[in-house]
Amino acid sequence: QSLSLVFRGAGHSDTTELAELYATVRGAMCEALDRALCLTDVELRFPGTTVVLQDEDVSKLLESLLACPLSRLSLGFSGSGSCISGTGFGGISGLTRLQDVNLNLFGNPLTAEGLGCLISGVVSLPRLRRVVLNLQCTKAPVETLQGTLGRLREAPELMYVDVDLSLNGRLSRTPGVLNAVRLYLEEAIPLVHIAS
Repeated sequence: QSLSLVFRGAGHSDTTELAELYATVRGAMCEALDRALCLTDVELRFPGTTVVLQDEDVSKLLESLLACPLSRLSLGFSGSGSCISGTGFGGISGLTRLQDVNLNLFGNPLTAEGLGCLISGVVSLPRLRRVVLNLQCTKAPVETLQGTLGRLREAPELMYVDVDLSLNGRLSRTPGVLNAVRLYLEEAIPLVHIAS
């Protein structure tokens, strides 16, 4: 079974009332997911929301999915209020049946530690075959990018990688970094696309 939920922001979530509403909705969503033991395909997106979403929210969300036999997971945290560093994604390693992962972190302030946690969790998935990462406008850490993304080679069944790193100012001035990453990944993964 599949589940797709999209939470669209009203643009006024700086008020206490709306922030509390989103907190209630997120809590109810996690509780509902926790009971849906037969879910295999989940898509959750928060486009345009200005309520603050943090790493703790990501951790709780992933924890609520552990009981589901998921093969596909798509998460979008591209709202203007999101302040996700990436450290909350370590829990994705518990979703051991995942074959397809799509994460949209557009505009979130990724850190080297956070991106490391995200990639570590992803590459630990034994059945993973497809990864799509939208890291646009995330201030992706150039210094550690090559080593971190290069770890995607560790996923034994991975066949397809698509990483979008456009709108990251420092990367546009160091194109050699991404080219090196792409060439390194192509040695082990059939289809690799990295946009800058």
